[in-house]
Amino acid sequence: MWSNPFYSGKKLKKSPLNGNPRIRAIKADEQDENRRWPEKKHLASEHPELLPKPGSKSRIHSVITALPLLMVLAGFYIYFKGENEQSSGTPIVSELVDRQGEYAGVSSSGSNKHFMWLRDGEKNLGVRITVVQSEQLKSIEKGVMLEVKAAPTVIGSNTLWAYSVKDADGWVLAPTK
Repeated sequence: MWSNPFYSGKKLKKSPLNGNPRIRAIKADEQDENRRWPEKKHLASEHPELLPKPGSKSRIHSVITALPLLMVLAGFYIYFKGENEQSSGTPIVSELVDRQGEYAGVSSSGSNKHFMWLRDGEKNLGVRITVVQSEQLKSIEKGVMLEVKAAPTVIGSNTLWAYSVKDADGWVLAPTK
């Protein structure tokens, strides 16, 4: 006769659930602490243990919330580092560019960004200048033809800084050394 390795030879009672005598019901006194039956049967879609408690945040939520803030801070750092290199550098003489046009005035954006504007026909040309240079250019009348030599202060930059400014009478801003 065939022997079942899982059958110990004890006669099992008929189970009231399905009438099969081979299935034995576990009595309350046989349940140990490690194998407790849940009080409530949960559906798979409920995931009661994965949800955070009200008022607390999961690690994923914290990272997703902090990531945009970190990206903004990194962007500000890169921008201000580049702006500091631009404003504290000296013009690269090997990349000088000649610009000519009518003087249109000086403008400022904030306390440390100053621009000198020239009109070349219908096009306005802007050149960055220092605070000291902006004070020197206030004495020039608008509409005077100027010849400006400008250069970037950082290799590969499109921002040109005034190196020298000359009008019909002579140097308005002498070449910086």
